[in-house]
Amino acid sequence: MDQELYSKIHGSASLFRNTIERMNKTNFPLSSWFERFPLGCCGDTSDLLAKYLTEEHSIETLYVWGMRGEQSHAWLEHKNLIIDITADQFDEVNEPVMITTDRTWHSQFVGQNPKSSDFDTFTDRNTVRLRTIYNNILSNMAL
Repeated sequence: MDQELYSKIHGSASLFRNTIERMNKTNFPLSSWFERFPLGCCGDTSDLLAKYLTEEHSIETLYVWGMRGEQSHAWLEHKNLIIDITADQFDEVNEPVMITTDRTWHSQFVGQNPKSSDFDTFTDRNTVRLRTIYNNILSNMAL
């Protein structure tokens, strides 16, 4: 594993998650599920982190989503790295920021279909909602 790339992704993902955790929940319009972060926030959080990694570091990621029983989960992948900042919503995971090549835990989620993710191509409502949240995260990072 490229240690420099790992460090860059881990540092950026940690900063991103830490910023979300300390933000006032009014910074998440039309997204009340962020009140329970990370529970139920994996899809939006992955889309937002993908934008950040692309814009700040030119790191292109794939959005991956799968099901384990009745539970869904989403995360990002870059080459052979899994980037997951919401896995700790599950009881068996204690890492708030998981950057790994070990697919053991994520392979439990079936129906995985990696795809590129750019929320600026979503429906108007979701594009505006996620862009607002993204800008709020960036603003709060500077604090």
